[in-house]
Formats: sequence, C-alpha cells, structure tokens
Amino acid sequence: MWEYDVPRVSPWVRGTSSSRETPKATPIRYGNGESKTSLSSCPDFSGTVPTCTNTHCQNECNSVMPTNSPPTQSNPLILSTLSEPPLRDSVCPRRTRWQIDLILLAIEALDLGGSQAMLAASEQLELRGIIKNRVSLWRLRNTNPFRRSHTRGSLSLTEAKALVAIACHLTRRQTILLRQLLLDYEQLIRKQLPLENHFRLSDYTERFRVHFRSRMNLRRSSMAVYRKMTS
Repeated sequence: MWEYDVPRVSPWVRGTSSSRETPKATPIRYGNGESKTSLSSCPDFSGTVPTCTNTHCQNECNSVMPTNSPPTQSNPLILSTLSEPPLRDSVCPRRTRWQIDLILLAIEALDLGGSQAMLAASEQLELRGIIKNRVSLWRLRNTNPFRRSHTRGSLSLTEAKALVAIACHLTRRQTILLRQLLLDYEQLIRKQLPLENHFRLSDYTERFRVHFRSRMNLRRSSMAVYRKMTS
C-alpha cells in the first residue's frame, strides 16, 4: 500500500502562470526496499494539512485525511414499524405510561421470569441502546405516575415504542397459552363459576394482585377502585 510522507513546509503560493506542469506524487525509495509517496511536489498541497484541490492527487490526499465525525446512530429497525402518534413534544401522556406498565406487569404475572425475559427481548430486538440493563428498564417503568417509586422523569416516544415492542415480542411467544386462558375464562363466565375453579387462571390473577399491591401506590385517591379489586 502507499503511505504518504507529509513534509512540514510553508503553504504553496499559487502562481499565475498558465504553463505550470501537471503535479505528480513523487515516490521515495528507502534502503529496505519500501517506498513512500511524497506530496511535496503537489502545487496545491497546503503545508501539514493533507488536503489538495488538484484532481490528480485528490485521492491520495483524501486517503490520509483523518475522519473525526462520529458515526450516525439510527433508531432500531423494529421501532420504524410502529406508527407515529401525534404527541406534543414527543412525550407520552400519563395514561399511556400507566397502560404500558400494566401490560408489562401482566406479562410478569404470566411468566415467572418475565423481568429477565424483557432484558433478553431487548437484546434480541437490538434495543440495547435504549434499554441497557435492569436499572434502565426499572427507570422507564417508574415513569408510571401510580407507582410507589414514581420518578418525575418523562417517557419519550422512542422509549415507549421500545417497551411496546418488548411487550409484543413476549406476548407473541405466549399466544397459545393466552388464547386457551381466554377460552377457559369465557367458559367460567358462561357457567357462572369462580376463577378458583381454574388453577392456571387463579394462579395468574393471584400473582397479578401481589405485583399490583407491592408496586402501585394504593393510597392515592385515584386508586380507590383498584384497592377494592385487589383486596
């Protein structure tokens, strides 16, 4: 490959003569047989900065120019498939944060390893740039204003999309189980039987109540109806 010996010389002062010859890069031979190319013969080479306006040696100059611009970071591909709701300042409202957290809470009640499965889904969907670890996931879910450990931070549209994508990914894996539970629930309602008659439904609802009571602030007046449901 060609390497370039950039000499520390004063900038070339362009002449006005039109009979100037076409500049060429001059190879420099070393004793070990290696060769390097000097750009000192280029009349458009400006000192120690490897830039050149002449088309003949423009490729050589560009090859030694350092690239300081950072790589462009784009959103994960999975998020581009979701719609763009018209939100003010791209911040999710309180009701949206509440509903997303409830869906994730239901997934945890359905799957004992739901929290770890969410982190695994984040990696599979290439969402690590948004949800890096367990603390990051906890912080996003705590934007739900009805949580005990509610943080006053907002949930951006991109972060909400990431949580929704994870929820859809996990529920898709439980499609058969969810359909079976819904059919069984409809049969219990039709026969006017309590949920305790179905072990899986009873187990799910009990775990959901436990998660809900331990994580939501039931002392708030807006949670009065839920206090009765989970008591």
